[in-house]
Amino acid sequence: MSLSINTVTHGYSQTGAAEFVNQIHQQAIVETKNKLGQIEKIRSTIEEGWQGQAEINFMTNFQNGVKAVQNALDELDARLTEEFNTIGQTWVEQDRDMVQVEE
Repeated sequence: MSLSINTVTHGYSQTGAAEFVNQIHQQAIVETKNKLGQIEKIRSTIEEGWQGQAEINFMTNFQNGVKAVQNALDELDARLTEEFNTIGQTWVEQDRDMVQVEE
């Protein structure tokens, strides 16, 4: 919904906001999580040149770190979506209350 006066347009597009959130979700969250999860090359390189408990501990810590970052990205994604939904609802309410119907 938008308000246009001459050449000035002010408003909020629910569709546009949803598309924006979806693009952020796909490009920032999903792609980053996928890239973080691609650790096989790192694992094989480490396994080639490093033996022993330290190598096992390192990989365990590395995998735990990747999971922690992926979980943090999921939380940020949920908060971002929630924030955009809140903003959208606020705009809808502001639009509804902007001009009252006279009886």
